[in-house]
Amino acid sequence: MTLKIHETSIVHPDAVIGENVIISPYAVIGKSSIGNECIIHPHVVIADGVDLGARTEVFPGAFIGKEPKGAGALARKPEFDLHVKIGEECSISPHAVIYYDVEIGSNTLIGDGASIREKCQVGSKCILSRYVTIAFLYRLWNIQVPMGFFKIKNSFIEEIEKTAFNLHKCFIFKKMPT
Repeated sequence: MTLKIHETSIVHPDAVIGENVIISPYAVIGKSSIGNECIIHPHVVIADGVDLGARTEVFPGAFIGKEPKGAGALARKPEFDLHVKIGEECSISPHAVIYYDVEIGSNTLIGDGASIREKCQVGSKCILSRYVTIAFLYRLWNIQVPMGFFKIKNSFIEEIEKTAFNLHKCFIFKKMPT
């Protein structure tokens, strides 16, 4: 087992860290579970109650397990469970924020600065563009690409380019039943 935890990182003593994990400088890991072969880049915060799947990479400045605050601006009081589940082989881009009570499937890309609010679900093989916010109580089904106005050119996702084009024409989010 090769485990690389930088000396400036803070890791909760009860955190469960898998094999071949790299935790970079100034990362903060709460009482969470980190799967095998994950890479945690500098300045990442992973709060208590996060379950990170194997081979997931979390890029600098990402915050996973943020507690929602209303600051008096919300008409509702935030209700949430202190848990986040992220599937295997995901990529959480720089400065993305994933709030508590979120589930993300495997092989999903969360773009730079994206925000996923509490009680949301994102399926497997989804791509969230940069600075996208998925609001309270929404579900994004498998193989969907919420995006702004940009063209997909990566060979990895050419296979779903037609799907992304068709989904872009319609409202792809579905309100979850309450």
